[in-house]
Amino acid sequence: MVIVTSDFQSSFIPDFGFHLTFKGRSMLLRSFAHGYSLSQKQILHFACILKCYMDSLEPGVVDESDEEDDRKFRGVLKRSRVIDGLPDISDADDVAYKFTDEAGLGYWMQGSLLLRSPAHYRHIENPAARDGAEGMCNLYITDGTHFANFAIGGGYSCRIMCLTRHAPLANRRWMHSKFGPRLIKIHGLHEFVAKVAQLSGSVSAGIKDIEYSDAKAYRAHSPFASAIGETIGEGDLSDARLEALMRKHADEIIEFSDVPAIHCKPREFYHESERRPYFRYAHDVPEEALQVANVSLREHIEVIV
Repeated sequence: MVIVTSDFQSSFIPDFGFHLTFKGRSMLLRSFAHGYSLSQKQILHFACILKCYMDSLEPGVVDESDEEDDRKFRGVLKRSRVIDGLPDISDADDVAYKFTDEAGLGYWMQGSLLLRSPAHYRHIENPAARDGAEGMCNLYITDGTHFANFAIGGGYSCRIMCLTRHAPLANRRWMHSKFGPRLIKIHGLHEFVAKVAQLSGSVSAGIKDIEYSDAKAYRAHSPFASAIGETIGEGDLSDARLEALMRKHADEIIEFSDVPAIHCKPREFYHESERRPYFRYAHDVPEEALQVANVSLREHIEVIV
């Protein structure tokens, strides 16, 4: 079912949730809960339970025994933690690295690169880089007394660049096997990202280091946690309640959820030590890559291998 008004759209996707769009920016709402604030242990367990449940809805997944479900839950719990805040890296931390192939190196040396949406990495051809949970997260917002918890898909109005924060010799063979035989170093990273932001037309940009946790349990603090619960109320998520939620709180929820949606990844990617520039836009962006090119970008590039 699709609900459309002048600036709001809601469509329900079976087994995924409500895709909600307000004034050109959207999110995928998979579940929602609110009440009195939870302990850190409760937040983590709740996020892990939701992840296991959402995973069970994926196409091709078959029902398993209670014992196997419990084993999977304990595995997710072991590889997860509650994440509090993900600040941008400091101005003093001004370098990053990129592993790539011969063709990719050629583009970089021309001052040309691609920005992609997070959704791209759920289907990317290279299985070593594919992350089926890219863009999905668990967002827990609290004001100290009440909470609002969203299992949510975010980052729809963002593009990203996948780099790494260091390239130690001991890890290079493994990274080369995943991403290609060439390695570049980007100097003056903040200036480089600012140039790309201007060239790509983004409204804001920044750089964060990825946090690794299977259940992307992100805790944010905001006084509007109680207001969200009051807006939704009790009972089923009716179209009217969903529209009220987006009209009153879309900006806050989308900007909060963008952080874990874009900057948290499962523990299996831990050794990549990813450093990720992000670029926000006024509206949702297509999944297709955006090419950005300017000769001024070349001055930041040093070829290591």
